[in-house]
Amino acid sequence: MLPEYKGPAPLHWTILNGEKKTGMSLQTLHPISFDEGIILDQTPWPGIDVPEDCDYSVLLEIMQLLGADMLLNAIKNRLYLPPYIDAGWAKNAADGKKAYKHAPKIETAHKLLCFETMDSLRMARMSRAFESTWAFAAVPTRTSELKRLRIIFPKPFKILSPPSVYMDGMTDISGIPPGLPYWPDSATNEEKGRTEQPLLVNTIDGKAMLISSIQVEGSVEMPAYKAAQKHGLMPQPRHVKTKGVITFHECLTAQP
Repeated sequence: MLPEYKGPAPLHWTILNGEKKTGMSLQTLHPISFDEGIILDQTPWPGIDVPEDCDYSVLLEIMQLLGADMLLNAIKNRLYLPPYIDAGWAKNAADGKKAYKHAPKIETAHKLLCFETMDSLRMARMSRAFESTWAFAAVPTRTSELKRLRIIFPKPFKILSPPSVYMDGMTDISGIPPGLPYWPDSATNEEKGRTEQPLLVNTIDGKAMLISSIQVEGSVEMPAYKAAQKHGLMPQPRHVKTKGVITFHECLTAQP
């Protein structure tokens, strides 16, 4: 991914940072440093387009095809034989050095959602960059106290603006705080079949995200509403006395 990104996870950070362009480089191995070899071939400036809202798997396939073609070209033209010709271009910083961006290794903590500080765009990008994201949700115990479970979101989020496109048009959701998953509790939605329904969650920037599926740690992936009911993340509909929305017991959190 040179000359833009150096490091072990350039594809992830390309999506996370919302890059519009990307590219591929073929380089020699440096005897000491990582990503410091001589560039034998490189995608011409300004690079290729990153498809809008693409996820990691889509971008990986694009780069695999681009890399394969570049490698074949290098073999055919014997670019691997010395003397090497540096075919790289680079954006220059003020001091004349290459202005690289670092693409550090992805850790589990990178995938943790924080609805108190992250807006919908940031979390949607995370859900596309990683195979899954996660947060903690509260469930009641037999003593009526709440304990927190780690819940995983295996699918990318869809940003809704306004979220009323998935509502019954009569439910007021303006008072639902960011990070509290919900779904309308109405006769209309009962007829549609609850178990296959998604969930919605509001964000700090006034939008909502569609959660299509959930995996409670130690369990299997299920449609979001079905998983929430099965694992006690929200009360059973028969226990909800007022029509409106059914919500989780507490907001999703980054704290265990």
